[in-house]
Amino acid sequence: MKSKKTTFNMIASKMPVSKINELQYGDFTINIKNTISLKDAIAFINYVVSTCTDEENADYSPELFDFAVRVSTLIYFAGIDAPKDPEKAYDVCYGTDLYHSVYSLINQEQHNELVTGAKENLDYHKDMLCSAAAVKAIELIDKMDTIVSKGAEAMDKLNTDEFVAKLDSVTQMVQGGNNAPNAVEQNDEIIMLPRPEDME
Repeated sequence: MKSKKTTFNMIASKMPVSKINELQYGDFTINIKNTISLKDAIAFINYVVSTCTDEENADYSPELFDFAVRVSTLIYFAGIDAPKDPEKAYDVCYGTDLYHSVYSLINQEQHNELVTGAKENLDYHKDMLCSAAAVKAIELIDKMDTIVSKGAEAMDKLNTDEFVAKLDSVTQMVQGGNNAPNAVEQNDEIIMLPRPEDME
């Protein structure tokens, strides 16, 4: 007789419901999940990574890692809403023993795996941010090279003597000298200019 294959669904259907531990913390009753779902596990890691990185500005803040882990633990294991004020969240995480009270009631093996996953994900993002910064630097250097090249090309085409002569003529005109030219050349057209004595 052919034996029936065992599947994950079959095993999962026989598993007991995930244990919920009730924590009485001051005036608050908090339900603590012993383990969290795959969806929440991914969200846990993403929260830590997004707190420590700013992809738009290619910035990485490793000093926020421990804080992000504590907040993420309280969000996904204790069901506490994500903080709107980081300062208040920081006070709760480090000014009370709430995090340690929650940590003592959860599956620490899963939690440790999540922390390791967040570290590995951060390492990947850090490398990506460094690569993005390097690409931007190369693009900037290329633009500078283009500007310098065009400037050099323009200087090569410049008739220095003609340029100096025209500059002297304009200077004399502005100063109102008697020898100021009464015409300048612009786009191959002769434009007559009034002399200072004509304007009196």
